Amino acid sequence: MLRLSLLWTICLFLAPILILQGVWVRRRALRLPEAAGPRRGGEGKLKLLVIGDSIVAGVGVEEMQAALPARLAQHLSRHYPEGVSWQAVGHNGDRLRDVIQRLPLIAESADLVVVNVGVNDVSHLTSMMRWQLDLTSLVADLTQRFRAPIVLLGLPPMDRFPLLPQPLRFALGTRARLLDHSLMRVSELVPQVTYIATDLPMDAGAMAADGYHPGFTIVDNWSAEIAKTLVRAAVLER
Repeated sequence: MLRLSLLWTICLFLAPILILQGVWVRRRALRLPEAAGPRRGGEGKLKLLVIGDSIVAGVGVEEMQAALPARLAQHLSRHYPEGVSWQAVGHNGDRLRDVIQRLPLIAESADLVVVNVGVNDVSHLTSMMRWQLDLTSLVADLTQRFRAPIVLLGLPPMDRFPLLPQPLRFALGTRARLLDHSLMRVSELVPQVTYIATDLPMDAGAMAADGYHPGFTIVDNWSAEIAKTLVRAAVLER
């Protein structure tokens, strides 16, 4: 953590360059839509709720059936004969504070809650204090609302995103690891919470057309690894 903080401090000295690169990336970035199709599906006793940002909304794939919530449900169903139903509550551009504001709109119960958020907090430079306060608030709300395991997916390796030029790629990757450390700490302190690291290959050919979101192959492999980790750790049997 100390090393990451030092690296981030070094990055701050590059602020003028990073700001220019950030503006350049935003202007040239391809804007992909959220995936088409219903935000719920599957049939089964196990109720999966996935909340978060653009990944949950299916940006990077064409149909919600190819997005993280549906693919994770599909891979989990191989281990749960009674089947898995899923619901996705995700919006492109959402930060952690936006996810918290949407929680009251969720009326359904859940047996497993998976959270994927943080990339937009990195790109918008959410302060560490704000991130930690919001993370504490999110976990408190989720554990109170749902008597179910809560899974926090780690931030992706943003220093591998093909769209980002150097040194912006290095700086955002460093910032992502700082926020990711807070996710790990929460999982160590709250028994109901499990952290799963996100270590995805970011080959340009497997990314979506914008070079920023994962394509179907990455999403599907990622979903399979999450399912294996959950089963191996017996998260749903707690």
